[in-house]
Amino acid sequence: MSFKNKNLTIIGLILLMFNYSFSQSITDYKIEIDKELWKTEPMYPLKYIDKKYLNDGNLYIHFQSAFKHDSVQIKINDQLYGIYELTTERSTEVADVIQIPGFDNIKTVSISLNNGKEAVIEINNLNQLIVRHHKKILFIGFRKHVPYYE
Repeated sequence: MSFKNKNLTIIGLILLMFNYSFSQSITDYKIEIDKELWKTEPMYPLKYIDKKYLNDGNLYIHFQSAFKHDSVQIKINDQLYGIYELTTERSTEVADVIQIPGFDNIKTVSISLNNGKEAVIEINNLNQLIVRHHKKILFIGFRKHVPYYE
């Protein structure tokens, strides 16, 4: 094997190893669920926004923080609802807000990141769900008020 072929082989192996480790870091994450997020992260409610969106019959999933071309799969009651590619907007720290109709019929929501493990959340009476991805943690929490972004 020539010197050139050895170098190309080594470079190819390095790229494969980097690609493997990168893909592992995207799908290898812990799941944290906080059903009382409003207690640890209080926010000032805007009454006119709450009035419009809190009891309108929809579930809102707010994807925030550190998504970068990530594929997110959402299941409602174990049925695929949709697959979304998300990237967080730096100025607002929001990637997307998904509105899902039929809140009264939703019992569970499953969310997986880049075909990784599913986080399964039982839906209670709160229709504002926060999802964050940061440092190998997929965090999900409930809010009593509608988040707003400036």
